[in-house]
Amino acid sequence: MTPLTILFQSRSTRAFLATLVVLLVTLSSPGSAPAAGEIEVDSFEARLADRQAGGHPDLGIAFSLATTQAEGTAPGDCFGKDCLTVKGGAPKDVIVDLPEGFFGNTLGLPSCSSAELTNLICPVDAQVGVVALRLIKIGVPGESANTPVFNLIPERGEVAKFGFRVDGAANAFVSAGLRADGEYVIRTASINVFDGWPLLGVDMTIWGVPADSSHDIERVCLSVPGCSANLPPKPFLVAPPECGVDKSTRLMVRSYQRPTDDDWTTVVSEPEQMHGCDKLEFRPSVSAKPSDRGPEAPSGLSLDLLFPQHFDDPKGLETPPLRDATITLPEGVAINPASADGLAACTDAQLGLGTASAVSCPLASKIGSIEATSPAIEETVQGNLYLRTQASQDPASGEMFRLAMVLENEERGILLKLPGRAFLDPNTGRVKTVFQDNPQLPVSEVKVNLKTGPRAPLRMPSTCGTKTTTALLTSWGGQTATITDSFEVSGCGDGFEPKLTAGVKNPLAGASSPFSLRLTRQDGEQNLAGLNLTLPEGLLAKLAGVPYCPEAATASASCPSASQVGSVTVGAGSGPNPLYVPQPGKSPTAAYLAGPYKGAPLSIVVKVPAQAGPFDLGTSVVRNALFVDPVTARVDVKSDSLPQIIAGIPVSYRDVRVDIDRSGFMRSPTSCDPMATAGTITSAQGKSAKVESRFQVANCERLAFKPKLALKLSGKTNRSAHPALKATLTMPQGGANIARAAVTLPKTEFLEQAHIRTICTRVQYAAKSCPKASIYGYAKAWSPLLDKPLEGPVYLRSSSNPLPDLVASLDGQIHIDLSGRIDTRNARIRNTFDLVPDAPVSKFVLTMQGGKKGLLVNNTELCKAKPRADVKFDGQNGKVANFRPLVTVGCGKKRK
Repeated sequence: MTPLTILFQSRSTRAFLATLVVLLVTLSSPGSAPAAGEIEVDSFEARLADRQAGGHPDLGIAFSLATTQAEGTAPGDCFGKDCLTVKGGAPKDVIVDLPEGFFGNTLGLPSCSSAELTNLICPVDAQVGVVALRLIKIGVPGESANTPVFNLIPERGEVAKFGFRVDGAANAFVSAGLRADGEYVIRTASINVFDGWPLLGVDMTIWGVPADSSHDIERVCLSVPGCSANLPPKPFLVAPPECGVDKSTRLMVRSYQRPTDDDWTTVVSEPEQMHGCDKLEFRPSVSAKPSDRGPEAPSGLSLDLLFPQHFDDPKGLETPPLRDATITLPEGVAINPASADGLAACTDAQLGLGTASAVSCPLASKIGSIEATSPAIEETVQGNLYLRTQASQDPASGEMFRLAMVLENEERGILLKLPGRAFLDPNTGRVKTVFQDNPQLPVSEVKVNLKTGPRAPLRMPSTCGTKTTTALLTSWGGQTATITDSFEVSGCGDGFEPKLTAGVKNPLAGASSPFSLRLTRQDGEQNLAGLNLTLPEGLLAKLAGVPYCPEAATASASCPSASQVGSVTVGAGSGPNPLYVPQPGKSPTAAYLAGPYKGAPLSIVVKVPAQAGPFDLGTSVVRNALFVDPVTARVDVKSDSLPQIIAGIPVSYRDVRVDIDRSGFMRSPTSCDPMATAGTITSAQGKSAKVESRFQVANCERLAFKPKLALKLSGKTNRSAHPALKATLTMPQGGANIARAAVTLPKTEFLEQAHIRTICTRVQYAAKSCPKASIYGYAKAWSPLLDKPLEGPVYLRSSSNPLPDLVASLDGQIHIDLSGRIDTRNARIRNTFDLVPDAPVSKFVLTMQGGKKGLLVNNTELCKAKPRADVKFDGQNGKVANFRPLVTVGCGKKRK
């Protein structure tokens, strides 16, 4: 007879050892009938004494396999004969995949050796449960009495081991681990089960608190049931910490007759949920210290996260494991460009995410080390932090700087691979690292040490003072903790810490309101020299009706008053009371709208008369280029250098205020998402400082969102004809702007891929050198913010998607690239504009060519159909408009 062996086939961690073959769900139906020759599961039952999250319940599991009787025999005829067998063959392997989050802690529990188990001399305090088996014995079913299950001394590659005697004749051993697919779900596997006495079923119970007096009646002392433990009660099992989430358990069985990977019979349990997560406590702490605290110094970082644990109270609830971690480094701490020298990246294949394969990342991709401590294992688990290959060129996407933590302990069979992302603010360089959906493992401490030295991955701020790291941590129980730690940057000498405040006077979504910007500098710091600021997305100006200052007048700022959009106030001088210009009775300052400048489509000319008291030092003129992002319409303001000396007098700027207050000129976004005015301020000595001012408007819900779209197919209507398409979008004034648009054409239209002649590459498009043959249509957009509509050709441009993108290149006072993603949905053509600028558009017309240049082809006679499109518009304010307009077709008579 072969001993029953239950073990994990993948790398494991003792944090999960207590699950054994216990499930968190109740009775489950076996599901669909197995194929011929496969084992059939008669019943599958799991028991959990209490579903309180983080509690210490007793757990039980029972399953029974179906049997078959030899033809022509009755149950009474089978004694001593092989006329009763398991349906589908003798069971060989049994696997149970458990829900995430169930774990246990054998540290501190007494254990015994395999020899002691054989000789029936295991200590009474090593018993952790009971088990009963159903076997086919001499032709008939036999059921063993409850047998004690003991905590055994684990061997190499095991994090825990359990065992029991089978009818006093053989030992059965149990070990635990993780499913090796990145989910880190507990998997138990019984391999080569009783080929002599076929297994019919198992009923096992594991105690949540083994020393509890409630188990005395089942405890075995000197082979006699009924006795007390000799140690205080200590928790052993811990229920999952996650509430309100369906969790299922899977049972897999295969036979000796059909032992391949394709021959498993699978039963999935009914989903169940834990409760009481509001009773769990989650009180982590953080320490974050750089290796070098000098200004602008390359530096490593030592990050230490602590999670208090308490495996002492049998009636208490355990700390839920960490689910998501967002670590935001201090403002000014940025990625060090020198770290790229000699740096490599690890590919996903080398990392082997979702598998148990060994990690083969190059040494040069290692950017730090990791150490994790768990209350469920004696040793700390060591690992490395790797830089993964780049997947995007957008630093704010989290796909440009991708990370991975790898923790491994070969002695205990532990291998964890945790992907993460670093988000970099594109304006300030601030680093935010995110690791989401971490395994549901109990961890008391995690230490991360980034590399130090001249090629360290981080660079300290250029300014001295206290710098604060913020950790936003979420547990699997749903608790959230925001914790901080600070350090000091010292040795700066002359400081440079300018402050920025910016916002609209009336912060209502979509409203017209003056915009103000104030830049201040403390006395004794290096002087202001220039600014480069990015305004919040959707904060735009109404250019319609505002004439540009003539180019010839910009140098002296002798612009007409009709071009004025605001004013400027400057406070200059040392000491606590700077001199403010303009002074009462003196010439006013002014800000004028002007035309293209230094590659930007627009500019602002600032006129500051240097007049104070009896002095008139002339007029200072500073021009600011206004760049408009062609994708988001977000505005960047880049100033010329501020004059440091006027008429031989150094200007010590202390307070610079810009008020864009022309009536009806500035328009607020229609999105209420938190945003910021952010950028870089430079000093006269060449230093720079990152600045940011939070920006957010309110009352988005009051804005209506009622876009209308009309579609028309023109040309021949017969099947296989290629119609032209005209789409006309109209938007009522005063509502929210469009954030996303998706239009699914009628099922009467297919994409004529044979007519896709030439596609403009991204390089060609960026260089504005697309081939003429890549034009397939024309677009025109009217906005109340502009004097004239934006218009231009529509190109097919290369894409990372299977089909090329449809891009409208709109020129006018500004340039906008409106990019649409072409795909199919339910065999219908769909075009999706995933990113639409938060800008008002009263009308937009898109015309696509037909005939030999048409991208559409009819698959039916249009005049016999009533083609409808499916349209979904998402508003910047979160509202959604869905409708199915009837597509107009020229069929000789008016359609209703």
